[in-house]
Amino acid sequence: MRPVIFSFPTQTVNGVCATQTTTATDQSLVLNGLLSNFNAGVTPFAVTVAPGLQRTLTITSTGNISTATFTITGIDTSGYAVSTTLTGPNNATATTVAEFFKVTAISVGTIATSAFTVGVGITGTSRWAIVDTFQNPVAVSVAITMNTATTSLVTIQRTFDPISTTTTPGVVTAAGLSAIGTSTSLTYSDNATAYRAIFLASTTATGTMNVNFNQSGY
Repeated sequence: MRPVIFSFPTQTVNGVCATQTTTATDQSLVLNGLLSNFNAGVTPFAVTVAPGLQRTLTITSTGNISTATFTITGIDTSGYAVSTTLTGPNNATATTVAEFFKVTAISVGTIATSAFTVGVGITGTSRWAIVDTFQNPVAVSVAITMNTATTSLVTIQRTFDPISTTTTPGVVTAAGLSAIGTSTSLTYSDNATAYRAIFLASTTATGTMNVNFNQSGY
C-alpha cells in the first residue's frame, strides 16, 4: 500500500444541486452546474460528492415540502449502484442513511412547492485503502489528525476479505481507533487486507479531519 490520505471537510455544504424552479408542472434541478429536468428523464453529469469519500446527502428547506419524495441515485466508492428515497423536510433538513460517492440523478416524485437545496451531510466513509499482503512484514500505520473547531469523531474499520471480489466485505473496528476525537496514531501487523475511515463531524465543525494510511516498506 502506498501512503493514502483522506481529508474529510466537516462542514455541511449544500452544493450538490439546487432548485432551479418550483412550479406546479416542473421541478428542474441544477446538478454540477447543468440544468437538468429529471421529470423529463434527462441524464445529468455525475457529480463527485468528495474525492475518495462517500457521504450522506441532505435536503434542506425553510418551507414545508414533507409531501414531496426525492429519489437519489448514484454510486459508492467501489463503483456499486446506490439508490435511496427521502421524504422532504418541514422547515428543516432531512438526511439520507445511504452514502454516495457520485450522484447521477435526483428525481422528485411529488412536486415540492417551496425552494430547497440538496447537499452533503456530516457523516461519510472513505474508500478502502488496500494492503499489499505480499509485503513482509505487513505493518500498516494509521495516523489521525484533527483540525476541527469543535469535536468530531473518526472510527477506523478493517476487513480480512478480498476487496476486489467481495461486494460487501465483513468489517471489524480497529482496536484502539473507535470514535476518536483527538489526533493519534497506531500501527497494526496482521493479515487485514484493507482499511477505511468512518467520519462523523459536529454540525458546527469548521475544519477537517485527516486520516493517513501508510504501509511499511513504501
